[in-house]
Amino acid sequence: MSLIATLLAALALLSTPDTSDLQHAAAALEAEATARAATLALTPGARAPALAPGDRVLEGLDALALHTARHARAIDEAGGARDLRCIFRGLSADAAGWPGMLAETETAADQARAYREIARLASHAAHLAQEDIQSAPPA
Repeated sequence: MSLIATLLAALALLSTPDTSDLQHAAAALEAEATARAATLALTPGARAPALAPGDRVLEGLDALALHTARHARAIDEAGGARDLRCIFRGLSADAAGWPGMLAETETAADQARAYREIARLASHAAHLAQEDIQSAPPA
């Protein structure tokens, strides 16, 4: 391998964002939200429990919003795929919006649905973080 090719390969590795924090935050949020949805589904007609400040799901949503925004910025700085950058910005905005939507749920069934959607959002973020930032997003 020539020196130039080696340097270009090293530069490509340096411009690839570290996704371990994003994947860890997404996996933790997905697990917690899935567990809560299952518990709430047992009593669908009950009143939705209020979430206290410092709640693990609320903290997980904050972390996911932060990590996905950072990932979008890293993709942008690396000159990566525009579509993927936009997807991560959208994931960040969605994660930031969920605490308010959770606060508005009235029944356990409503809150269980919200938690299932949060788990799906976290799953998508973890899956998409594995994509090559120079490629288009998966179909």
